[in-house]
Amino acid sequence: MKLSFDEICDAWDNPESASIIEVRQALKGAIEMIKQLEKENQFGYLFQSVGQWSKETFPNAQPIHHLRKLKQEADEAIADPTDIYEYCDILIPLFAAANKAGFTAEMLLNCSFKKLEILKGRTWEEQPDGTHQHKNISNLNEK
Repeated sequence: MKLSFDEICDAWDNPESASIIEVRQALKGAIEMIKQLEKENQFGYLFQSVGQWSKETFPNAQPIHHLRKLKQEADEAIADPTDIYEYCDILIPLFAAANKAGFTAEMLLNCSFKKLEILKGRTWEEQPDGTHQHKNISNLNEK
């Protein structure tokens, strides 16, 4: 059973009126919330750090320039998909482009979760090259 933030606070603040199980659930819920916040903060910190570094290092670059670099880095990752640094080389220009386009880490993260739910609702077909394409496009403007 997942508790709401208010339920966690109530059990934490009033342990004498809560059962041991409720207090344990509250503690577990608080720990889960802290872990989630740490992940979000790390994501946001990396996003901001990349954005700041990018603005200082490439002051004239526009989102399209970072996205072109992303394409180059994706080709390198395709050439060596076992090198984790190649994946990082994709993530960094993505963050730089999104930051330069005016998006925040929170916007990128929230939109990614929404988009994932859309993708989960689609039917996928394997292509001859091993990639997958969704086959039911109900609305071409769907983001």
